[in-house]
Amino acid sequence: MHFFPDLSHFAVQTGYSPQMLQWGFERMRAHWNRDEIEQFFAQECPDIRAEDIPELLSPETSLSRREAIFPDLAFQSMLIVTASTVPSAAFQDIFTSLLAPIRVTHRPSGNQHALFQALHSWMREAYPELASRWTLLPSDHDDTRMAELIASHDVLNVSGSEATIRHFETLAALAERKPHIIAHGHRLSAAAIFRHDIPELTTSDYDALALDASVWDQTGCLSPKFVFFEGSMTEAETFARALCSSFDRVAETLPELEPESAQLAALNSACLMARFDGASIFKAHRNHDTVVLHSGNAALRPVLQPRTLNICPVENAIEAALRYIPVGQAMASRMPLPSDVESLLREHSGFNYFARFGKMQDPPLTWLHDGIGTVKPLLS
Repeated sequence: MHFFPDLSHFAVQTGYSPQMLQWGFERMRAHWNRDEIEQFFAQECPDIRAEDIPELLSPETSLSRREAIFPDLAFQSMLIVTASTVPSAAFQDIFTSLLAPIRVTHRPSGNQHALFQALHSWMREAYPELASRWTLLPSDHDDTRMAELIASHDVLNVSGSEATIRHFETLAALAERKPHIIAHGHRLSAAAIFRHDIPELTTSDYDALALDASVWDQTGCLSPKFVFFEGSMTEAETFARALCSSFDRVAETLPELEPESAQLAALNSACLMARFDGASIFKAHRNHDTVVLHSGNAALRPVLQPRTLNICPVENAIEAALRYIPVGQAMASRMPLPSDVESLLREHSGFNYFARFGKMQDPPLTWLHDGIGTVKPLLS
């Protein structure tokens, strides 16, 4: 395999530090192994035979052979609009989609266009057949051109805010030939600290949770924004201080890019309002990591800024997650949750990835993204 490109010089454009980009893409590539890819297809495409997997990964496999391996593919072309965050996840979605015999037209966000150009160039060397079916668009906002592109594709796959999704759905509604729409909107992730966990927490636990909340500057849907904590306020304060120390340790290897002054002003304003609600604010020293410890005596108004973790003392962490998170993504816990608890969280709040501390932002390839999947929606 050709060497993966060095993406560190795209740090300023993407808004992530070179170390963060390297961490994310290294974790992504670590999952591109035979075992995980076989499990991925077994879950999303159960009719794919395990003995065909090496052909899917081979740069020499022709389109006609891929078509024979995927007899149930319902679509031939997909327009994918990726978000401005977590570029490794966007690239993995493109890569795994191209393993199927589908043509992908990609409109990246403006801050990631140069990075995806470099990835496209690498793909032409490493996987020429896949690259020939991946068209990279400029990151403009020409709605007339975009509407024409939507109408010429079988599938519209869009990730972003609810406003972004509604905008592209409106454009799709104008097309004479309506595409199949796959939408990945904003979701919230959380961690649970149960009462029996508190006396057993170790430095490794704190460091692992700090890693979860540091990766991608806490901008992705797998980033925890809440910790539902089944302890007293005194225990929660001890927890918050220990977590700040762990944030500083994580920052030694995963520093942030210096935030813009407007972003810091927004964070300071949000923390001031939280103080008016009775919250206590704890800050780490190396990056701008902030822990907001809510009092529990007022309606929860979380601070949803980057690198900001809300600690919520509660009687029951699972009940609190169900109450405060209408659309969940990842739920982390120190030990595996019982299967009936996972089912409850799936059914009522949409949580679809359950992880141990330190693994929230490093999901296996078999994670069924948003409960939808990557290749699965392309099958008949």
